[in-house]
Amino acid sequence: MNKFKGFANYGVLAHEKETVFTASNAAGLAVTSDEVEITLPDGWETAENCAGELLICGPAGDFLANQILASQNDKPMLHWYDGQWNTIPMEWSKI
Repeated sequence: MNKFKGFANYGVLAHEKETVFTASNAAGLAVTSDEVEITLPDGWETAENCAGELLICGPAGDFLANQILASQNDKPMLHWYDGQWNTIPMEWSKI
């Protein structure tokens, strides 16, 4: 299983009652943030582009981490559109 460092952000404006996950930096509008480790599902891995940004690569293609990382029910998930919406939940733990 491939893992990457992210942030669980709490009290984000307009999302005060839910956890918002981000990949590269803590959310600027969060009241508080915890550093977390997010586990990618089988078949997905991380890479870095020439600008040093985190990529998440898998069967659906290569995506910037902050473009495909979403939150639902206080859990991180991969969320993308390729003619239809796709969602894959992920596991996480505090570092």
